[in-house]
Amino acid sequence: KTWQLYFEHLYAKHLPLVDLFINVCDSIREKCLETFGKDSIVIPNAAFYSDLSPKAVSDPIRLIHHGGANRSRKIEEMIRLAELLGPGYELTLMLMPNDPVYFAELREQAAHMGNVRFIDSVSFREIVPTLNHFDIGLYILPPTSYNNAIALPNKIYEFIQAKLCIAIGPSPEMSRLVNQFDLGVIAQDFSDESLA
Repeated sequence: KTWQLYFEHLYAKHLPLVDLFINVCDSIREKCLETFGKDSIVIPNAAFYSDLSPKAVSDPIRLIHHGGANRSRKIEEMIRLAELLGPGYELTLMLMPNDPVYFAELREQAAHMGNVRFIDSVSFREIVPTLNHFDIGLYILPPTSYNNAIALPNKIYEFIQAKLCIAIGPSPEMSRLVNQFDLGVIAQDFSDESLA
């Protein structure tokens, strides 16, 4: 709550002084216009075009989630999803250990599972070519904060450029993109059971 008040104060004080305001999705644009009376230009955090082709579907089907090991992202739920899916699916986590304690907890949670593995993160330019070796890009992001609720992260665009099917929870901005271009599947809610 303290951070929310701080940022609301910053926005109220400084947004009127901004000549050009850019953000990454329509939800942020609408919220800033409604709350602070400031319109903006939407420029998605899209990945560069990649001339890759989709790979043949693997057996087991290979899911990947990449990004920071941030506790608010509830990555443990994606590990639980792999457990529900069973041996016909393999989840690979390519995580930056932003929170070393949380990263260690995730590794411990998955240690007994035969269908979850961790790989080292790669440079920014290597993300899309690395993802291209998988079948499904996975991201369940529970709406634990306003930012999480309206997120349209760069990883979605990286999944697209890697030519992956996308499997997500019902986050509105991500869902809008997946529905508009028929890019994959969207769970009915944020539970592992629903996406499984």
